Amino acid sequence: MSAPSSSSSVCKRRGTINAAGRDPRYSYCVHRTRSVSCVPRASAVTPYGCHSLRRERCIVLCIDDCSYRVHSSVLAKNSRIFEQRLATDHVQGDASDWHVEDIVLTGDSKHQWDAMLDALYDADQYFKDLRSEPFEKSLPTLAGLLKLAHKYGMDFHEQKVIAIIASYFPSPSSPLALDARPTLAQATTVIRLARATSATALLRPAYLIVAAHAADSDKSIVHDLDILTIDKVSICGGMLALLKAQRAHMFPFFTRFARPAACKTGRCVPLQHAQRYIDAPERVWLLVDEPLSWLREDDPSPMCDVCLASISQTFAQGCRGVWARVDKIFRLY
Repeated sequence: MSAPSSSSSVCKRRGTINAAGRDPRYSYCVHRTRSVSCVPRASAVTPYGCHSLRRERCIVLCIDDCSYRVHSSVLAKNSRIFEQRLATDHVQGDASDWHVEDIVLTGDSKHQWDAMLDALYDADQYFKDLRSEPFEKSLPTLAGLLKLAHKYGMDFHEQKVIAIIASYFPSPSSPLALDARPTLAQATTVIRLARATSATALLRPAYLIVAAHAADSDKSIVHDLDILTIDKVSICGGMLALLKAQRAHMFPFFTRFARPAACKTGRCVPLQHAQRYIDAPERVWLLVDEPLSWLREDDPSPMCDVCLASISQTFAQGCRGVWARVDKIFRLY
């Protein structure tokens, strides 16, 4: 949709924010001309003009068909790359603008910089709002932010984005419900993103999700994924090691079970239920909702509450043991 040519009409999707919350002279505005400006506040004596732009140390970033005017300190203090490039003034002779069009590296997009400027000017609120979004909605924005942050050496923002992405994946402290976990497509997207930005901390959580999907359906789906061969090797090898670790650590009560003295029936035998688990397709039980639900059913006979609590405790200890081995189970190449 084409935008009106007038720059006096300000889009209301964002409010005016003081630059980095520190210097009240600068405000961050989004205009219908699809340009983003960090400009000095209007003065009754000296109207804003190109000469004041140079004096106030703003620079112009040109991305796609947009121009972003940003105070140099906002970029320099947040980015090692911008700090180096802005160490020397880029003034073209008697040019009336202190502007740096060549400071933007190739491959950037307007959508990435829209998000990054929001993050630079009001990081706490922006990341708080982003974290509250469903992963399906936030992943494209997070991917763009991570790529820019990695490219320009924005260490704080890079680590912040990695932490937000990781929060959408199951962990020992937050296993997440089935409907809240990333999909297979989202996990593979994160794997590619992690490789592109050297964010190796995201690989194992994504590997685990892919392994869970493969174990539940068809292990061969891993070979058809659009990821590097080394990632496929890590997932396939890790999946086999994970299933083996589960059998050893999470279900020992199927082979040896000391019935609690307080057993209400005196007849609770977990082994009677073992065949269901043996016959079921191998699954990543770490990520299965209600993994012990079969023990509560009448066929062959339900476990009493006391024995079920004992088994649940053993199962939980096994889960923690397997979670502790995930870093070794999924190797990085």
